Amino acid sequence: MIGTPALTRARMSFVFAVVWSLLITPTITAQLSRPPQTSAVQYPPQLISEIKKIQQAAMESDYAYRQLAHLTENIGPRLSGSPQAQTAVEYVTAELRKLGLEVKLERVMVPHWVRGEEKAALTNYPGMAPGTTQKIVLTALGGSVATPAEGLTAEVVVVNNFDELEALGRNHVAGKIVLFNARFDQRLADNGFEGQAYGQAVIYRGIGAMNWDFFTKLPAPVGESGGGMVNALVGSAKLIGMATLLAVPIGLLAAIYLSEYRDGLLAPIVRFVGELLGGVPSNVIGIFAYTLIIRSSRAIFGVPGLYGWAGVFAL
Repeated sequence: MIGTPALTRARMSFVFAVVWSLLITPTITAQLSRPPQTSAVQYPPQLISEIKKIQQAAMESDYAYRQLAHLTENIGPRLSGSPQAQTAVEYVTAELRKLGLEVKLERVMVPHWVRGEEKAALTNYPGMAPGTTQKIVLTALGGSVATPAEGLTAEVVVVNNFDELEALGRNHVAGKIVLFNARFDQRLADNGFEGQAYGQAVIYRGIGAMNWDFFTKLPAPVGESGGGMVNALVGSAKLIGMATLLAVPIGLLAAIYLSEYRDGLLAPIVRFVGELLGGVPSNVIGIFAYTLIIRSSRAIFGVPGLYGWAGVFAL
């Protein structure tokens, strides 16, 4: 729907104001008030003192630990769509409001995964007592696909890494349960590299379940097995391809111009715009693209937001 002329003019003024503030104002500010590269920023002593007091108060308080303990121990697991997740949202909202913050909740649709009964057992192994089984304690990750109601019974093949699995070949593992005996490097974690230690172990959690369908099929409905992410891959490829077609010619022309006419009339402007775009955070560029393309398309042409073109422009 196209608005009244006055409303349209107001929206156009808003768009141009955003363009001016993001492009023109940084240029003037950078040229007039850019400090020397060698000078250090000097903060007022009072500000430094107040910051140190805030830091000390945070270090001495156990507020964050108490909140974390309540979320994990009292409320419990907070899977998407679960009663615990809703309770956690309400609890955090109440705590923020106690601190004097204004909090607004919005209704959203989220996937809902229900944990079933998890059980496993060794039914046949060397040295077992006749007529018995060996219980195995396990837990399923959130979002895991359920096994058939009657369960799965198959031989277990143990490997330590992907190389051992590759060496076995498909004929030796088809129709069997593959167990990755990947150990967590506790020594690496104890030396301050927890993230690296976790990354070495977590790859066996998801990569082992990937197959060709993951790249060629659409996502399956929540709760159903199979499916892939071809829609996300194709959409990302289109977005990157269109952005490349738009950016590469401009970038090459700018580079050639600066190389051949480094002292030309437009050289300082081209150089500054390149430096500016390299230093602007991606979220600011995204907001700028949203304002310039999506909101302006609605205000000027009365058409829905051109989200795809906004993404191309931002990239």
